[in-house]
Amino acid sequence: MGQMVLPIFSPGVKEITSLLGYENRDGFIYYFLGQVPLFSHDVDDIQSFRYITSQLHISGHVTQREIINAFGVPPITVKRSVKKLRDEGIAGFGKKVLLRSARVMDAEMLSKIQAMLDDVKSVTDIATALDLQAGTINKAIREGKLHRVKKND
Repeated sequence: MGQMVLPIFSPGVKEITSLLGYENRDGFIYYFLGQVPLFSHDVDDIQSFRYITSQLHISGHVTQREIINAFGVPPITVKRSVKKLRDEGIAGFGKKVLLRSARVMDAEMLSKIQAMLDDVKSVTDIATALDLQAGTINKAIREGKLHRVKKND
C-alpha cells in the first residue's frame, strides 16, 4: 500500500489542487508541490505564467479547469497556452508578441501617395519608392482615404 502524501502548505499559499499551490510574495509568484518550490516568476511575467501552468497541466499535476478556477483566467487562454507548449515547446513562450507599429499613413504620407497616384504611378512603384507595403496603400484606397486616377487613353 502506497504512503499518503499530506497536503501541507505554508501559511499564505493558495491551493490549486490538494498537492499543488502558489503564493504571491514580494512581487513574485512561487509554485509549490507541498513544501517543495517548483518554479517562480515575476508577477507581471505573463509568458512565464502561461508556460508553467501549461507545463503543470501537460505533466498531469493539474487540469485546465483547476488552472482556470485558481487564477481566474479565460478557458481559451489556457487552451492556447497548452497548445503552444505542445507545438512549439518552451521557445514558443519566448517569442516577442508583434505589436502594431506607429501609424504610417499620416496626412503628409497620404498627400505624397495621392500625388503619385495622380501621376498614374502603380501601387507597387509607390510602395517601393516610399518604403511601404503595397497592402498598406491598397487598404487606404479601399477605405477611401486615397483614390486611383483612371488612365486617359
